[in-house]
Amino acid sequence: SHLFDWDTYLAEQGYLLLAGRARHSDEVKAVADVIQKIFKKKVLEENLYDRNENTSAAAAEFLSLIDNPLGGEFDHIVWTRDMRRLLVLVGNALKYNEPILLVGETGCGKTTICQIFAAFRKQNLLCVNCHQYTEAADFLGGLRPVRTHQSGDPNITDDRLFEWVDGPLVVAMLQGEAFLLDEISLADDAVLERLNSLLEPERKICLAERYDDSQESEEITAAADFRLLATMNPGGDYAKKELSPALRNRFTEIWCPSPTFTVENSKIEITDWQAIVEHNLRRSDLLAGLTPLAKTMV
Repeated sequence: SHLFDWDTYLAEQGYLLLAGRARHSDEVKAVADVIQKIFKKKVLEENLYDRNENTSAAAAEFLSLIDNPLGGEFDHIVWTRDMRRLLVLVGNALKYNEPILLVGETGCGKTTICQIFAAFRKQNLLCVNCHQYTEAADFLGGLRPVRTHQSGDPNITDDRLFEWVDGPLVVAMLQGEAFLLDEISLADDAVLERLNSLLEPERKICLAERYDDSQESEEITAAADFRLLATMNPGGDYAKKELSPALRNRFTEIWCPSPTFTVENSKIEITDWQAIVEHNLRRSDLLAGLTPLAKTMV
């Protein structure tokens, strides 16, 4: 048997990490050229994002997930080149327990790929949609009125008026679920700073607000299966800004390209668009409303 080619594997992993965050084709080419110069290995995208006899070891285990039908809400998914790219990039980041930041325009599949991986991993995806008024309590939790007092049960002896209720992030950390911060860049920087310790390898977060006597510690450590994902639109639009470098560098950033036609990729993109149209025209729920003549045309 042949020895594993670690040089090629490292070159491909480096390409996925560095080129995956590049927003322009010339930046992707520069990354590929430097990797080829250092490793003496040429990285081919068709071996990373396509299924063939030369598919990379860094991509094969994730591309094989395409064969696992998810059904239901994912029936409309067509595995185009861009979707396969996201599958490989997000899959590798999740495999190595990295927090993920997906950056791209609206409608490019950022949230969908998070939902798909939660389904593949059989996890619940807890989500908080950020906005300019988002507070840390929205995802960490806070003090709430004790609901047992509303029941009027005379056997209840608890005299507390308020109790701590964990937010969706803390619940996901404790239960080992996936957590998504949607449109993270809309939240205030002071709020997002609370995430810094969670984005470190130790994956801990301190809840200074929680002072319930029943809790032994205010520091929460994430369960092994916990995964953190975030999405945002690129800066430039109204009310859209980039994250601070300190926070951004703690994420594995992945650029999600919009489905537009370009000269260099026209053949791939036309094929992808054709596959999307054909797939959705053949869905039984859509065909049910067509006349027999229309069905034969499809």
